[in-house]
Amino acid sequence: MVTQFRIDIHAHLRPDDAAPSKMPTPEELLLMYEKAGIRRGILLPFISLKSKPGVLTAENARALSERYPDRFFWFTTLDLEENWSREKMMGFLESEKKAGAKGVGEITSKFRFDSPQVEMLFSCCEELDLPMLFHLAADFEDAYGVVDDAGLPQMERMLQRHPRARFVGHAVPFWSEISVLESPEDRKRRIKEKVTEGRLAEIMRQNPNLYCDLSAGSGSNAMMRDREYTVKFLNEFSDRILFGCDITSPTVTFPFQLIAFLDQLLEEDEISEELWERIFFRNAMALFGISEKDLCLEEGSDHV
Repeated sequence: MVTQFRIDIHAHLRPDDAAPSKMPTPEELLLMYEKAGIRRGILLPFISLKSKPGVLTAENARALSERYPDRFFWFTTLDLEENWSREKMMGFLESEKKAGAKGVGEITSKFRFDSPQVEMLFSCCEELDLPMLFHLAADFEDAYGVVDDAGLPQMERMLQRHPRARFVGHAVPFWSEISVLESPEDRKRRIKEKVTEGRLAEIMRQNPNLYCDLSAGSGSNAMMRDREYTVKFLNEFSDRILFGCDITSPTVTFPFQLIAFLDQLLEEDEISEELWERIFFRNAMALFGISEKDLCLEEGSDHV
């Protein structure tokens, strides 16, 4: 029998001192977790939007994980628009890792994927063995995110130049590459048509340091648009697919739809119990260094 246990690798919250916003409070998010069977979440700060209300900082993420130690882990991040030296960046990230950060992200600074500022971050994370989760942007007109061109050439270059770094991809321009692009606009919308295998699978075959974040409407749409291809994709890259939600409002429904879809694949024997567990928690445990002890902080809690 499969273990009914889920980790959300992509969580955002509204901190206590933030102005009112659509972002969920801890209580609202945990209520959604109870409905979805999600045991733990990883809190991701949002540096490039720090001036907007309701946005989580690295300090907030750490504080909230300490307040709810049996429900949240946390990532750190940094503002690449600041004047970082490599020594200063290394010192900051090393300190954050020692404090308990499981990774770096959500990386949202608006630079080219292979720009010197971004590559410095990749290099530091590679040396410190800190996984990175990035929000990909199609161009500089997007609200936020690291920018790459169609076909992901700059991402591919960085994957090859930093083979020991672990990259987790996210957002519409990233997931659009699961299929062949018919037009540049495909990179900015959630396409419903069946998949003709695109650049994403090609790049993943050649670069075992690339992982996929299933969160948000972008990830759930990519999985549910073509069931037949999704089963092949999940089986081929079974050790690099990570379940996430990216809940930015208590009213969103896509995480529940994705959970139901993946559960149905299991029930109908299109994916195995082992693959289901990898997607929902075992891959996250392996990538982010989460032990069974980390997940079972209270006596009597369920073990994985």
